[in-house]
Amino acid sequence: MSTVTIESPTSLAVRADDPDTSYEAAMKAALGASKVRPVVLKLVREHGPLTHDELINRYRCLLAFEEGTPRASDSGIRTRLRELVKAGLIVEDAEEGESLFGNRAKRWVSIDMLEGLISDDGYDENETGVDDA
Repeated sequence: MSTVTIESPTSLAVRADDPDTSYEAAMKAALGASKVRPVVLKLVREHGPLTHDELINRYRCLLAFEEGTPRASDSGIRTRLRELVKAGLIVEDAEEGESLFGNRAKRWVSIDMLEGLISDDGYDENETGVDDA
């Protein structure tokens, strides 16, 4: 039987006088985040650079077609991306993208991809593995 180590309940985003249901929800969210984070990283590694909208769209496709993909809200996906940025695994791309509404948007890329481009190890920056047609 596997065990999961959780930080003390005081590190959860709940107040001392919140009902038990708030603690349960916070615990579920904390456990879910650890399942979503690697999926977000994988998507950025495989398909980056991506805007938030592109990342969320790819996540939704994965959720629809790959059994076992953990469910996540749009804001949850953006939060996991922000955590990966703080961890230094994902960085802002030099070029901007476009949001679904036609606005300028940051694009995100994994540091692995940047290292591949810098070291010139045969990585084709135009190859995404996805047919855009």
